[in-house]
Amino acid sequence: MKSPLYIAAGPKALRHLQENGLQLADIRAMLGASGGPKWLVLNQLDRLLAPRLAADPLVNMDLLGTSIGSWRFACYTQPDPLAAIDRFEEAYFEQAYSRKPSPVEISQVCSRILESLLEGQHRAIVSNSQRRLHTIANRCRPVMLDRNGEPSKVPLGAAALMNVMGRHQLRHFFERILFAPPSSQLPFHPAIFRQENVQLATDNLHQALMATASIPLIMQAVHDIPGSTGGACVDGGIIDYHFDTPLPYEHGIVLQLHFSPRLVPGWFDKMLPWRKPQAASLDNMLLITPSNEFIASLPGGRIPGRHDFVTMDDQQRKANWRKVLGETARLAEALDLMLEKQEWNQVNLLA
Repeated sequence: MKSPLYIAAGPKALRHLQENGLQLADIRAMLGASGGPKWLVLNQLDRLLAPRLAADPLVNMDLLGTSIGSWRFACYTQPDPLAAIDRFEEAYFEQAYSRKPSPVEISQVCSRILESLLEGQHRAIVSNSQRRLHTIANRCRPVMLDRNGEPSKVPLGAAALMNVMGRHQLRHFFERILFAPPSSQLPFHPAIFRQENVQLATDNLHQALMATASIPLIMQAVHDIPGSTGGACVDGGIIDYHFDTPLPYEHGIVLQLHFSPRLVPGWFDKMLPWRKPQAASLDNMLLITPSNEFIASLPGGRIPGRHDFVTMDDQQRKANWRKVLGETARLAEALDLMLEKQEWNQVNLLA
């Protein structure tokens, strides 16, 4: 039977798999991309890996996410990851909005989801030295903001147009803030974007995780996060949607559980099919995604998305999402079998 997973690896990662197989302790980092409800297709994979990583004393890894990716990893870093995933899933399913919700309403609902996920585990999360949570938000430069200090439509459109000429053009509109715990070992370097490094702590964890998920125009910006130099912060996926920054660990694998085989560096690159991560960013990466055939077999032939809140009522949306979760058990079963048998002969070259 054909696997429901699509697996690809960069040259260094592929050599590692062929020569050594994959043990959990080989995973030096995990990447978690932005994507809203798309995370639901990864739910069962998270349920497989998160408790195993928590139970393995040899695991020593950095978790780097933007938006929903870092919310997933906030579950990984808790003492009981499965309980955190349960809370996250329940709160995420139960979110509901008025017919035309304002950015204030959407931010308030999302903040309550995050509170359910965290459930007072702030100290345990930021002090976890084996599974270290990192997240990224983007600070708006003054040109982006209206008189109320919120991102506005015209400069956001200008940023999208300038991005066509090159990702470096986004530095005129945004600055990256990397929130990292005290025990971070992440070899993440600023490259073409201005970057402020801020220590992730109990007093800024909630705001950092809200900021990384705050979609401009849809949600409110998060202002003046403790530990930072201030400013209006929004969605980390604008610069780092699926990531394009090398993580040059000397040994080991950078694992990305993802929604599709296509990796898109930044949010505005979604409409630019030629825009791809640089080769150095893929060298030690192992990418695991649902196969196109598996996605086609899901209800409606697609992964859940934000438009579900518009095209379905809450009852229909929940029923659809439950069906998706039921189907994704096959993804976890396939990965579990691969880890058990260490069969990596069907891995594609990631390029």
